[in-house]
Amino acid sequence: MEAVHLRVHTPHSHLFGASSIEDLVEAARRGGVRALAMTDRNGLYSPFEFQDACECAGIQPLFGAHLRGQTLIARDEEGYRNLCFLISAHHLQPQEPLERLLREHGGGVTCLGPETAVVPVAYHTPGRRGLHRILRAVDQGRVVHQAQIEAGPLLSASTLRRRFPAAERRRAWRIAESCTLRLERRPPIFPRPPLPPGETAASVLFRLATEGVRRRYRPVPPEAMRRLLQEIEVIHEMGFDAYFLIVHEIVEFARRQQIAVVGRGSAANSIVAYVLGITNVDPIRYELLFERFLNRSRGQDPPDIDLDIDWRRRDEILEHVYETYGRERVAMICTFQTLRFRSAFREVAKAFGLSPDEVNRVSRRLPRSIPIDPDNDPELRGLPLHREPYPTILRAAKALVHFPRHLSIHSGGIVVADRDLTDYLPLQRTAKGLVVTQFDMHGVERTGLLKIDLLGHRSLAVVQDASRWAGIDLLDIPEEEPKAAELLRTGRTLGVFQIESPGMRTLLKKMRGTNQEDAMIGLSLIRPGPSGTGMKDAYVRRKRGEEQCDIPCLEALLPRTFGVLLYQEDVMRAAAQLAGLTLERADEIRRSLKHEAPADDIRRSFDPTESQEDTDAVLRSIAHEFMTGAQRKGMQPDQAQLLWSYIQNFVAFAYSKAHAATYGRISYQALYLKAHHPAAFLAAVLANGGGYYDSRTYVEEARRLGVHILLPDINRSAPAETVEEGALRIGLDRVRDLRAVTLEAILEHRPFLGLTDFLKRVSEAQRREVEHLVLTGCFDAFDGTRPEKLWRVLLHERAAAGRRSPDLFGERNLLPPERTLPAIREYTREKAIEFEQELLGLCPTAHPLTLYRRETDHPNQITAEALGRFVGRRVWIVGWVVTTRRIRTRKGEPMKFVTLEDETGMVEITFPAAAYRRCGHLLHGGGPLSVRGRVQDHLGAVILEGEDAELLEPER
Repeated sequence: MEAVHLRVHTPHSHLFGASSIEDLVEAARRGGVRALAMTDRNGLYSPFEFQDACECAGIQPLFGAHLRGQTLIARDEEGYRNLCFLISAHHLQPQEPLERLLREHGGGVTCLGPETAVVPVAYHTPGRRGLHRILRAVDQGRVVHQAQIEAGPLLSASTLRRRFPAAERRRAWRIAESCTLRLERRPPIFPRPPLPPGETAASVLFRLATEGVRRRYRPVPPEAMRRLLQEIEVIHEMGFDAYFLIVHEIVEFARRQQIAVVGRGSAANSIVAYVLGITNVDPIRYELLFERFLNRSRGQDPPDIDLDIDWRRRDEILEHVYETYGRERVAMICTFQTLRFRSAFREVAKAFGLSPDEVNRVSRRLPRSIPIDPDNDPELRGLPLHREPYPTILRAAKALVHFPRHLSIHSGGIVVADRDLTDYLPLQRTAKGLVVTQFDMHGVERTGLLKIDLLGHRSLAVVQDASRWAGIDLLDIPEEEPKAAELLRTGRTLGVFQIESPGMRTLLKKMRGTNQEDAMIGLSLIRPGPSGTGMKDAYVRRKRGEEQCDIPCLEALLPRTFGVLLYQEDVMRAAAQLAGLTLERADEIRRSLKHEAPADDIRRSFDPTESQEDTDAVLRSIAHEFMTGAQRKGMQPDQAQLLWSYIQNFVAFAYSKAHAATYGRISYQALYLKAHHPAAFLAAVLANGGGYYDSRTYVEEARRLGVHILLPDINRSAPAETVEEGALRIGLDRVRDLRAVTLEAILEHRPFLGLTDFLKRVSEAQRREVEHLVLTGCFDAFDGTRPEKLWRVLLHERAAAGRRSPDLFGERNLLPPERTLPAIREYTREKAIEFEQELLGLCPTAHPLTLYRRETDHPNQITAEALGRFVGRRVWIVGWVVTTRRIRTRKGEPMKFVTLEDETGMVEITFPAAAYRRCGHLLHGGGPLSVRGRVQDHLGAVILEGEDAELLEPER
């Protein structure tokens, strides 16, 4: 009779389980426990992860859930299906009694009784009791000392023997013995796509593809037809015809509804996807490899065909999928919303009774990740982190990092089944009422169900809106054009999809890029692979003629990138052409090095039951295979070794060229629109909430480009930003505290003849809302100053109150007519800017630096635009903090990058470790700074190496 635990709570018992799956399983192994039942509260969230850990430790995994006070365990496949149904019914049909559900769907399910040796487990060791108490306090909304604890630690076999009678332990072991369920990885399961009578998926795919190739290519080159037939053969042989048709049908629906959609990722490697209209990048034109997307060595793993969709209309696509395949067979995929360090700190601090103001004051200055160093971190200077309860709070917060907090919705993933989803996995509702799977994307993949990413994409909407306002057809945009080239070469890419971050703009200046392919190369070079291996700077030096490629044959293979391995496809091409491997084998090696799902012959190297020595041996074997092949093709041993080292270090972080080509195309379209139609482009960025920076930054960029910025107007503004006679009009939904119901009423009742007319007809508007509308200029088109209009709002409110109730003498309040309103001077320009900054979050009238002291004691103060003329000199610069990023140097010391902006442009500032220690406490917030530093030129990009900083105070 072996020891078992039949009620174990992992961290997926949200705010209950206080130990990781790995810690629980390891404690069971050490304690001689032979079986564990994962019975999380109200769900079955990560059974595959639990099964893998248990099997690695030689422990039998059991699968269950704790529902409405009862612990249920699945014995077999029937029990698993019923458990999934019961969990789903608990969430989706909460009014149904569990007893009735068990009578109808209890087959194969064991419901634990009181005569069984069961102890609720929430953590792996008694030392975690305090963390469990904190989690319960957070869940119960109490302070720690008031929290109710309902579980204990995992007990060893010897402790279980002492605690429970033999009969109860025997019953527990018999339950474990009766459970034969093992969750297998299933082959792909595709629903049946809509098909014409008498046709199969294969016949329809062949017909659509051959029709499509004639539309895409005129005339059709032999290479295109040859490749199309080869791809169709592989797709059919691997059983993925239906998959392509399902995605194609979704894309066709979007096109019929005029919804912008584009396939992204490795799907662009496929000419079949291209001719079906799923992707927009010609794989022949860009030399994209089908084998990167799909090849026979992948086994039954389906490829990913992900779709980017105009974010405003994604719900229409989702609704179409629900209607086509049935609501019982379609659900959103969940993601586990986990605690980050700051959020964990906030939760724990509240449980320890700290006030919201104190929690906010401290948390906003904490780093986003751990470890933290209160003694040496300059941004933590002055915080009481050495005084209790802070040390205890920080320790608990560190322990809770990555713990799941609740379910959220995956950014784009949906799952579509051939029958009811509850036959495969459990479902529940999110806080917003949407039905989601309890498995995340990795769990869904192991069920074999079809997963499609339908991602809302703001930049698609940006280029659609901007091109419509500008009267431009996106298909007419060339791949190289002088004005767009100038923006690219100088890094003036704010608002441009994928190529606007500080690091990206710096790289573009170094690259001296001019065309669409340079945009594509840039967004790939910034990735960790090329950047971390030094290939980013190598590319720049080689393009500038300052360095030669150290592997000549690689430069001959990759002339466009000067021999730099930039894409995953480059690795495959190098393995095939320089080492004599097949493209299929090259893709196997790429996936094995990236720790993706490797092919069967190298899968064992990533099996958790294998030792590190076994893994290393397999990798050495792959390296030997590669270098032997390279030498057989004529490469010198030292060159082969060097090439392999590049590949091994690079491939784990490499970018798909197909993905880069798709996004590079969108980036260049956005760049062209910015170059030729800046008002339309930046209005579209603001209207769609796109971009890397906050909205204020894009307003200032528009102003620098000569675009006139118009305040919101009650009669002319749309909810979001628009273009009005070449100017950028701020939208009404920027006005702080303006409710949706009031905005709808404004749009319904306008035009208005004046403020009084507005007050009479928009009864939904509250006084605070109207005041904010007045103070942000929405009524400036009508007579009177803003202070006078505020008086009018007040009088209107008093009059309305008087009409509703008599005064103490039974008579209604008498108010003077509007003509007797006092004449009040308009606000100063500075005061108006303050209101804009506060109530709009941006300043249409002028740059917010207008509010601050511009004259300093520093004679060598310069503007951002002039920075390049002062290389090698020490200067002061005044600007607004746009964004910051903190990293650690190779020595482990913290340093910080700050982007500063003034009316003329932007400056990238580096604060090395010493300077950061000195003035880092000034850099944790936004707002204006004066910074001293030395101007430096690095490969054509001018930056400021910060030495000191001062906070600016507003003028009074």
